[in-house]
Amino acid sequence: MAGLSAPGLGSGLDVNNLVTQLVAAERSPVEQRISRTQTGIDSKLSALGVMRGVLSTLQSSVGALRNESQVLARRATSSDMTILRATASTSAPVGTFSVEVLSLATTHKLVSEPYAGGSGSLVGAGELTFAQNGEEFVVAATDGMTLAQLRDAINTAPDNRGVRASIVQADDGARMVFTAALSGSAQAINVQVTPPNGTLKKLEYNPGQGQGQTPPMTVLSSAADAQVKIEGFAVSASGNTVSTAIEGVTLDLATSKPGTTVTVTVSPDVASVKERIAKLVSDYNNAAATMASQRSFDGGTRKAGPLLGESTLLGVESRMRRDITGVIQANPGSPSTLSEIGIGFGADGRLVINDGKLTAALQSDAAGVAKVLAGNGGIATRLHATLDGAIGLGGQVVARTDSLQTQRRDLQKQRDALEVRMQLLEAGYRRQFGALDAMLSDMQSTGRYLAGALK
Repeated sequence: MAGLSAPGLGSGLDVNNLVTQLVAAERSPVEQRISRTQTGIDSKLSALGVMRGVLSTLQSSVGALRNESQVLARRATSSDMTILRATASTSAPVGTFSVEVLSLATTHKLVSEPYAGGSGSLVGAGELTFAQNGEEFVVAATDGMTLAQLRDAINTAPDNRGVRASIVQADDGARMVFTAALSGSAQAINVQVTPPNGTLKKLEYNPGQGQGQTPPMTVLSSAADAQVKIEGFAVSASGNTVSTAIEGVTLDLATSKPGTTVTVTVSPDVASVKERIAKLVSDYNNAAATMASQRSFDGGTRKAGPLLGESTLLGVESRMRRDITGVIQANPGSPSTLSEIGIGFGADGRLVINDGKLTAALQSDAAGVAKVLAGNGGIATRLHATLDGAIGLGGQVVARTDSLQTQRRDLQKQRDALEVRMQLLEAGYRRQFGALDAMLSDMQSTGRYLAGALK
């Protein structure tokens, strides 16, 4: 049949085996070289990924000490947190303050007389003018409008910035409730109904109009400011958060208790700063140990780390160590190096913290410590810039990773080219051995013919 062939059948040559071995001999050295190169590239890419991870973790912990305000943190405590809680910013003065909570701020809330027909009761036509904190908005009630529809019209009025309407279904009917969005005396709600007749009149609250008349709506909760005494001086606030009485201190009022004095203490937040410094030291040591293992060489086993001799790693390592050991410009008497605030290298090459020295520095000269870490040219500031130059957009580690990825793609192109070349080589060998097979077969046939003729 056309298209079928059996190389070597006539001559006895094992053509398929010969071709396979010859092609394999041609392929093997090139393929081994490509595989070795790819293994090395993959190993470096993996190591660079690990390096990038530990440097990113370090950069995060460095970022927590890069601003002086993070080192000059303040901590505010309350002697009775059932009455008030306190927080402090870096501008808060260190000291103690006495606070007495006389009353809490309340939100104005009004309720109407009952509508026996429920939320579907008709309210009548007219206009409701709401006045609050010097601003007004008007809601029109049209013929056939129900109490529920009026509630929705109030809540969706474009000029309504401070009144929320709701309906309570009670045993005696539906009642409309108006609630101020914010607490404080300035948020008191005033409602005027025009014309002042019909069932719409039930929604009026205008205590300043008509001497001796009781407004149709009832006050469920009055609009009042919080009243406190700080160091004996009266302070009022529209809400239950007082943030302007003591610079940098915010008081969150929980309950009123006249006659009870709460002590608010503001102090340097030494504990949180030490915790952030400990995190930086731990992450630096982890990053340094990881990079050292990647460039290591074991003379006994002759095994090298994946990044041995990599200039990218060596450059980042040297810059990090330079940043850590660098000196900053400081005021006379203030620290200018990390070692002066209790952070330095131990005998094993790892960063260590002298807790007593660090605590003393934070308590006696927090501003000096802040300058060492986060001031202009401070340790954390420089180290963060170094790390950004390594793993940030266009950084050395990123650029080296991209370069290796390009080399890896080039290797795949070489594999593809090798495969095409081997296919062509195999086809050539098969043509050659096919011709040899045919020639040998013809010679064998001729030999058999001559041998028979000579008998």
